[in-house]
Amino acid sequence: MRRGMTAICALILATATPVDAQESLNLSVLNQGKATPDPVPVSAVIGGEKVALATTSSTGTATIDFDLLNLGKGTPVGVHLVDCDGETEIILLPPGEVSEACDRAREDPNCTCRRIGVILWGETLTATVRLENGGSLHVPDPPDRVGMDGVGSFRLGLEGTWAKFSNLEDTGCVGAIDCEVDDSALGGGLFLEWDPVAHLPFYVGGRGGFTTFSVNQTLAGGGTNDVEIDVYSAGLYGGVQLPFSTSGLAARFHAGPRYLWNRGDATTTFGTDVETESRSEDGLRIAVGAGLDYAPRARSFGLRLGYTFITGDEGDADQQHALGLAAVLLFGGGR
Repeated sequence: MRRGMTAICALILATATPVDAQESLNLSVLNQGKATPDPVPVSAVIGGEKVALATTSSTGTATIDFDLLNLGKGTPVGVHLVDCDGETEIILLPPGEVSEACDRAREDPNCTCRRIGVILWGETLTATVRLENGGSLHVPDPPDRVGMDGVGSFRLGLEGTWAKFSNLEDTGCVGAIDCEVDDSALGGGLFLEWDPVAHLPFYVGGRGGFTTFSVNQTLAGGGTNDVEIDVYSAGLYGGVQLPFSTSGLAARFHAGPRYLWNRGDATTTFGTDVETESRSEDGLRIAVGAGLDYAPRARSFGLRLGYTFITGDEGDADQQHALGLAAVLLFGGGR
């Protein structure tokens, strides 16, 4: 019985080490893929005071326990690379902190201090600093950014839009002796997107939107015709996302079918005679677009700036160019 308990205790102790190892940042400092000849010190500034954290080993690696800094999990920490008279130092700066050593290096013509990237304290488990070409930081996606069963992330967005109906003047003024068109309009939309496979750049999504425009015609015989048109849309699309390194920026391209419902109210006036009429038109269109996403942290809020072109038949009033700005909620697995 005692031998059995001893074996169980030994197993618990043996498996405890890997778990504890996940509570630290494994940092590598390399130059042209090799460890530097001299060890590189790694420090941080907390409360205005510089604190030594670690020094790289002969293999160019250093292990930094997350408990060394009293920071909340996910706090963005800037990584600064100082090079002065051939000596290299890495300084970590949490939000609001300033490094005097970095400031002195910037004032010295023989020294440099560059912010090369950001890590998320308690979430970034491995990172590599490459010293060549002025220095760069490379951070792989952490394992916890993959959702259950390997499913990728979801994005829910609320978007404000500005649309230009490029064919409206030609199509909405037919038969009028004078015409005014409000061919640009503000609107809004809601979209939901899904990355079906984590760590691949492909995504699918669905979107609904609304905008409105108007046409005011002067008719022969002194009459007028005023038309207010509401445009509702819904569509599916697929696309690709191309991240720009670890900056949080990504380019996005998409295409897919978009169904439009036009609902209009026309008021025709001839002297004292006024007639009102409701009109409707539906049709399937194709929407293509591109944009930029900014999402500094996984499973958090982001921003999107986008452009979409909706096709139409020749002379089709639905053809439009749309610009959008959206607030995006990221949840699920993430990238």
